[in-house]
Amino acid sequence: MSFEKNVQDFMHPVGGYGHITSDRPVRQALVEIQRRLDRNQRPCLIVIEENEAGEEVIVGTVTQRELVFGIAGHFLRGAERIGAIFWEGQLATESRQSIQQSIREIMSPIQVCIRADEMLMEAIFLLNQYRLDMLPVLQGDEVLGFIHLEDIISEVSRIAS
Repeated sequence: MSFEKNVQDFMHPVGGYGHITSDRPVRQALVEIQRRLDRNQRPCLIVIEENEAGEEVIVGTVTQRELVFGIAGHFLRGAERIGAIFWEGQLATESRQSIQQSIREIMSPIQVCIRADEMLMEAIFLLNQYRLDMLPVLQGDEVLGFIHLEDIISEVSRIAS
């Protein structure tokens, strides 16, 4: 049964993702995600920072979800507090203001990782437990790639056919 396959059989290598530092403006991530979409590449950026030793480490990810909800986040939080409000023109207003903030403010921080040799069912468990769409895949301390919920859906669809 394919659920006994390892995560590494389904992951996407880390080299296939764009990279961006956490201090860059959201505007740069927006441009890069759109560029990746135009090239039919995975619309995901890995967010990196330098640690104390001067090494680059992965601290989060930015996808279309983080961009849309990060840009509209301030407005959405206000709407939650006061209820229905006037929507016209809000997206343009929020977009102009929000693209100046740093990636750090909208990224999804890395919450949990999975080892490359873990079974696919462990990835399903973690994705569900943490309500994530993707997980970093590790071998030792090194990030090899990411496994996405859509990869698992593809596999479930394949074995159900």
